Amino acid sequence: MRMHWSHERGLKAEKQVAEELERRGYRLLKQRFKTPVAEVDLLMKSLSEYLLVEVKTLSARGFPEYRLSHRQKERLRRARDWVEDKTRQDVRLAMAWVDSKGKILLFNLTAEDLR
Repeated sequence: MRMHWSHERGLKAEKQVAEELERRGYRLLKQRFKTPVAEVDLLMKSLSEYLLVEVKTLSARGFPEYRLSHRQKERLRRARDWVEDKTRQDVRLAMAWVDSKGKILLFNLTAEDLR
């Protein structure tokens, strides 16, 4: 069965972000990481931290007007809390946007971002 083009584009973007983070010293633990409370695009690990990454693709029009919805923020918080509970380590959240040329914009998500 053939995947929808947007699904394929999303998987490609996730792979690009994972490869970039691997160059920065992270190891990919899971793609499309499913916890009992939520699913997150990437679960990465460095020597000092876990990182949950939400990946979005951008059109050629430039910076997104996309904002995280309340539901998405809640999903990310629940996933982070679940991973922290299981690992007994702090977990950082990040958002990654990948444009049509493969450029990656990576942002840490703060407590303020998740309100």
